[in-house]
Amino acid sequence: MPKRREGFSPSSRRPNSEKRQKPTTLPKQKRENFSLRSSRPNSEKHQKLTTLSQQKRENFSLRSRRPNSEKSQKLTTLPKQKRDNFSLRGSRPINKNISALALFLFFSIPTHAQTPWYENFFLEGSFHLYFVPDEIGEVIKPEPGYRGAFGYEFKNFRFALESGFTQITGTNPLVLDITIVPLAFKFGYNLPIIFGFGVQADLGLGYFFSHTTRYETAIDLVMGNLREDDERSLFIPARLYLTWSPWRFLKIYAGGGIDLVFETEGPIPMPLAEIGISLKPLALIGSVARGRQNRQERQEQQARQETVNALYYVPNSAEMIEGSSEFLDEAGQRLADDPTLRVTLRAYFAPPGGALWQVQRGSGEPALSAARAEACAQYFVRKYGIAPERIKIEYQLAESPELYSCVELITR
Repeated sequence: MPKRREGFSPSSRRPNSEKRQKPTTLPKQKRENFSLRSSRPNSEKHQKLTTLSQQKRENFSLRSRRPNSEKSQKLTTLPKQKRDNFSLRGSRPINKNISALALFLFFSIPTHAQTPWYENFFLEGSFHLYFVPDEIGEVIKPEPGYRGAFGYEFKNFRFALESGFTQITGTNPLVLDITIVPLAFKFGYNLPIIFGFGVQADLGLGYFFSHTTRYETAIDLVMGNLREDDERSLFIPARLYLTWSPWRFLKIYAGGGIDLVFETEGPIPMPLAEIGISLKPLALIGSVARGRQNRQERQEQQARQETVNALYYVPNSAEMIEGSSEFLDEAGQRLADDPTLRVTLRAYFAPPGGALWQVQRGSGEPALSAARAEACAQYFVRKYGIAPERIKIEYQLAESPELYSCVELITR
């Protein structure tokens, strides 16, 4: 094999010494005077990049060309406007949401007079009827059942413990009857709407206690081997009613729902229709007692305001007996002090045929009694300025001789 000539590389005709010298010299010059990706000197480019980066940090944000000061000011102002004028989840003003909430509370929470807390206990009774599916309608037939509950109502929220009784008759020879006794705790809400009408929703949790009388097989039916089973199943009652409450202590409701019974094979829905009545006995007693007390107070107030004074006259004359005018002035002063009071002048007259019988006017009233009453009315108008509309005159047949010459002043 020929010898490789000295001074040349295998892949080039340039001498090795020259080639090695040029590559080692050129990178050194690049490192000293130029950057790796540009022909611009390193010192000038480094200074420009440093200045530009500093300007970016001072005047620009990372994701936008807008200056940081301007953008920060806008971002700071915009959330403030959102907090002041808008809600968190939309562009609707907060005051509209508050108005809607206030409107809901206005219709959902009725205003009643303050009553004792114990008057909110209630008793309920209802009748219901189950509707069975067609698949098992040929085997059993539900009879109308009833439910009863005892509970407490706080505002519109209701808590009750309910039980009842339902009889299901078997239409199949193997099933005689099924007796169901539920026991459940119910929670509900009653939403009044208008004129005593409302909507009520109840949801509960409890147990179905059932007693079944049946024959296991046809052979047991022939042999008379009757079997009785007692079972307990978890169930959830759900109801929706339309209610009407004419008084605070009484409510009538009608609606329907479902009893969801959880058996081993799976849940069994039992739809039903129900109508019932709810009564607050303590509220009824309290309402009657308060009504009686209010009537008594009104009567006492009326009695305090109503006064009856008697003016006596000389027989067969319109002249008062001495001392009667004081009652006339007392009544006139009361009428002047209280513009709400009115006066009734009740003039008595003797029965016909007696010595004190009076001549009748053409309009039918006794002439002398009318003259006495009209004189009193004119006295009130002239001296105390009482309006004629506040004065009433009436005539009555006297039952005793003491009243033949009497005029009563009734102020109320």
